[in-house]
Amino acid sequence: MRIKSLFWIFSFVLTAFSIAGCKKDRNNNNNNNDPQASQLNELFKQLKSQPQTFTVKSGEYVTIQGAGGTVIKFHPESFVDKDNNYVVSGINLKVTLTEALDYRAMIANRVQTITENKQRLISGGAVKVEVSFEDTEIYVRDYSVSFLTTENPPSDLMALYTGYESSQPAGNVVMWYDDTTGTTKSNRMDNNINGGVNLYFTFDSVTTLGWINCDYFFNHTGPKTDIGVTFPDNTFNEKNTEVYVVFPQINSVSGLYNYLPNANSFTMGYAGYHIPVGSVIHVMTVTEKNNQYYMAVQKDITVTHNHTVNVSPQPATFAEITTALQGL
Repeated sequence: MRIKSLFWIFSFVLTAFSIAGCKKDRNNNNNNNDPQASQLNELFKQLKSQPQTFTVKSGEYVTIQGAGGTVIKFHPESFVDKDNNYVVSGINLKVTLTEALDYRAMIANRVQTITENKQRLISGGAVKVEVSFEDTEIYVRDYSVSFLTTENPPSDLMALYTGYESSQPAGNVVMWYDDTTGTTKSNRMDNNINGGVNLYFTFDSVTTLGWINCDYFFNHTGPKTDIGVTFPDNTFNEKNTEVYVVFPQINSVSGLYNYLPNANSFTMGYAGYHIPVGSVIHVMTVTEKNNQYYMAVQKDITVTHNHTVNVSPQPATFAEITTALQGL
């Protein structure tokens, strides 16, 4: 039952503590103390999407809509405290929403469409949802999330994945757990955006906050290959460089983190990451060295067996990196 005492509110603020919105962080050991990595982290802090904030009242039916079309619905019993007690009705809560719905925004937010067990995902978009009361974290029993899509008819394979942060030499990235149980999925037509009819992937019983992703596995059965992205010299390395491979046809992106110092090259590494031969990809690299950003972009690359992409990064400003990212 709901707790209605004002004393409860006071105690709630004093005693609540923060626990991550998704299940837990993996390998998040904050190994990004290298000055080069720190500079690259600063770049991505500027690139990442601006969180959107909403004020909602506990104990009510509430619908919010993100700028990218994401629709979130809370019901009177959605919000709980850390001990799973319902939040008292009538409290103003802050909901923070970050949308990373296409591969450009995913790169900006360091979101990868790769799972913990090294499987590639076809993405319908990712969002980060957080709820708080003043400085205290709020949790959920369940709520609804709808992802706007142009896929018609929508795939029955779409499922909801929960995210975690994986520590990489140049900074933490968001990846995904393989387990998609615990959500009830329905795909339906809706008409609440701009007066028109829009198609959504809707998940009616989302039980976690933090990063969540609308995806299904990319189960390609044909031949696959690793690829290498090779730099001019080893001043471009795993501590100061990030390499992104984009699959525009499936709205998917992954980083290359297997660095081969003797070859000045980044590769996919794990077989699960390998790319179908014949795929069309974009490659974008970003480096920070000696207080200068460097960038390389190659688009519409048709992948062949054991494909190598040779890049020659050039000095770039933050504005030039932003423009290139938007143009991918």
